[in-house]
Amino acid sequence: MPDPFVILQAMAAAAIAAAAILIGSTGLKRPDDAGRAALGWPLAIGAGFLTGAIALGQRPGSLPGTDKDRLLLLVVPMVVITETVLAAARPTALWQWVTRLAMAAAIVPILLHGSIYLAGPEFNSADTWTTGQRVMILGGIAMALVIQWLSMMTLQERGHARAVWCALAITSIAAGVTTMLTGYMSAGMLGLPFAAVCGTAAFCGSAARGRTAAGGIVVALACLGSILVMGRFFGALSSSRALMLAAAPLLCWIKECLPIRTDLPPRHGTDG
Repeated sequence: MPDPFVILQAMAAAAIAAAAILIGSTGLKRPDDAGRAALGWPLAIGAGFLTGAIALGQRPGSLPGTDKDRLLLLVVPMVVITETVLAAARPTALWQWVTRLAMAAAIVPILLHGSIYLAGPEFNSADTWTTGQRVMILGGIAMALVIQWLSMMTLQERGHARAVWCALAITSIAAGVTTMLTGYMSAGMLGLPFAAVCGTAAFCGSAARGRTAAGGIVVALACLGSILVMGRFFGALSSSRALMLAAAPLLCWIKECLPIRTDLPPRHGTDG
């Protein structure tokens, strides 16, 4: 059983690391510095995730031998550096999404490197994917991740940044606990300090103007998706549960698509 005190310490450390970078980058002294804020969001989310993992005692080895090592040493730094460069260089929207699509296509193969799924036809196993299955599964996950990135970025640009981060925080807790209960304790534990990072981002959501938080959303969804991928392919998390958890943040669109009326007409009385 995980130590609750260690988990709480990890959540606090992750939240403090994210908050320190967000407060420094969003600019209490220069609140209109959108460029600095755009650089700070991916750094804050990535640093908070890595700080939480280290506080949990999940320090990666010198070589990325396991899926968690590859997540901490390769996937998270790759996404953070890419989003930081995009925020600094400010290329056209086309190049931004081409870069993100390539990044999304690389995440799952990195996590599954050396596994039976990518072992090749020389391994006579029912779990080994054929070329067609690789294209379908890896391509489908990459496209789903890009669509989710675009959907959540659009939602926060419409003024719902705090709702987006709250949804990510709740989903991270659910994904972490579900992954832990389905047999992959160490991977699931990563979701709890990461939820604290997303909760911290929710409190700082008012500082996200325009596109400034876009890089942070990309990093957050990449981390959340990686936890679910590890739980599905290295744990006992079912495909249906993984898909439901991955799609859960998109429920934020319900209020945007179907506005709830709060201006009901007053009742003038009741019939006889």
